[in-house]
Amino acid sequence: MGAGVHSGWIGPDGRVEQAPGTAIHVELLARFGETTKAGFFAKGAVRYMDATDHVNLEFLGDHPVALRHAIEALTRRWAHMADVAVEFLATSEVLRASSAEVRQALGRRLQASQCDVRTQSREPPYSLWQAAAGVSILAIGRLLSRWIWGD
Repeated sequence: MGAGVHSGWIGPDGRVEQAPGTAIHVELLARFGETTKAGFFAKGAVRYMDATDHVNLEFLGDHPVALRHAIEALTRRWAHMADVAVEFLATSEVLRASSAEVRQALGRRLQASQCDVRTQSREPPYSLWQAAAGVSILAIGRLLSRWIWGD
């Protein structure tokens, strides 16, 4: 790789640490207080390699923190890039497009992951006591019907 190539991390807190070259720099992990790539990815970190004509981003999966930080970096730092590659390590999926197209795709993934979280944590439309009251009302109605109509 050329002299203008840097690699680094966007941490879960949004902080960026980078160094020259393309190697995964263990000392960069230490600056974040991390010891392993896997642990750092699991918290929502993004690894990147920034060359003069393209950017590569790596994620573990659809972690909302990682998606938000990647979208922000693609908006501010790499908005001009015509060649962006994103690799989702958990699924080996690779997305390659312009910065704008990748931002849109990541935005859709972020929106979908947030919908999934909201759906999983959604409360039922009624409480347990409301359900019990509804069943009681139905039972009383049935008894009144039998009494009035002589069933």
